[in-house]
Amino acid sequence: METRIMENPFASACRVRRKPVSTTAGVSGCGVRYNRQLHEDSKAKEQTLAKKLADESGGKYSEQDVENQMARMDLTVNGQTESGGVRVATGVQPQDGTDWQPYGVNKAGQQVWAQSLGPGDPDLQAYIAKGAQDSGLSYQPTTTGSNPGLIRAPDMVNFQVDYFVGSAWGTFTRDGNAFFGYGVNLGIPNSVGAGVNVSAGYLNTTSVRPGQTNNFAGGYAGGGSALYGGLGGGIMVSPGNGTATVIGFGAGTNVGKTDNPASVGWGFSNDQGKTGIKW
Repeated sequence: METRIMENPFASACRVRRKPVSTTAGVSGCGVRYNRQLHEDSKAKEQTLAKKLADESGGKYSEQDVENQMARMDLTVNGQTESGGVRVATGVQPQDGTDWQPYGVNKAGQQVWAQSLGPGDPDLQAYIAKGAQDSGLSYQPTTTGSNPGLIRAPDMVNFQVDYFVGSAWGTFTRDGNAFFGYGVNLGIPNSVGAGVNVSAGYLNTTSVRPGQTNNFAGGYAGGGSALYGGLGGGIMVSPGNGTATVIGFGAGTNVGKTDNPASVGWGFSNDQGKTGIKW
C-alpha cells in the first residue's frame, strides 16, 4: 500500500487539528474543512507570498524556509481558521523513526496518520505574520519568544504578598493577560512572618507558543523558592503545563529573624482577562 506524507500547506491533501479527535467522522470531512489546496486562489496567494517574503528578506530566508514555517502557523482565510503545526500521512504507517499517531480513516478508506511538527522559528513566524498583512491571508504564530532559554524576555511577571501561611498574587503574562491568585505559603524554618516580592518567570522550554504562558499561569500551581540577601529564585510547577524558573527580589520579616528564608507554596489563579499589554 502506498504511503503519502504531506507536510507543508502547498502539498497537503488533508489538514488536521493539532489535537486530533479519535472519531473517523472528523477525518472523513477533512478534505473540505482543512485542505489549503481546496481553493486554488488561496494556494496561489500563499506561494506568491512565500516568494515575496523571501525576496524582501534580503537573503536571510529562502522561499522554502518561509513555506516550512507557514506550515507550522495557523492560517485564517475568509474568516475560517485552519490550524498548522501538523504533518499528515495516508496509507500504511510511515517507518521514518518518528512518532505517528492514528487519526482515523478518510473517505477513500485509507488510514490517516498525524504528528506534530514541533516548535517553529519564532523570528521567522513573526516576520511572516507581519508581512502577510493586507495580502488576504492572516497568519498567526504558533511559536513566540525571540531567543531560546532564559535569554528571552520574561514569560510572566509576578507580584506577591505573603502573610503568615497565606498568599495573594497578581501575574501578568507575555500573552497580555492578568491573573489573580491566592493560596498557602509555608516559610522555612519559620512560618510566622510577612513579606512582599516581585519575580520574573521563564517557562522551561526553548520556545513559547502563543497562549502557552496563559495555560501555565491559570489554575493550580505550586513551587519552592529561596531568598539570599534580598535576591531569590525558585521553581514553579503547573500540573499538565510543565515548570518555570523564577528569579526576583523581596523583603519581609519573620519571628525567628531568619536572614535567608526558603518557602514552599500552592495555590490557584484566575484569569482576569486582557490587559492590552503584551510582549
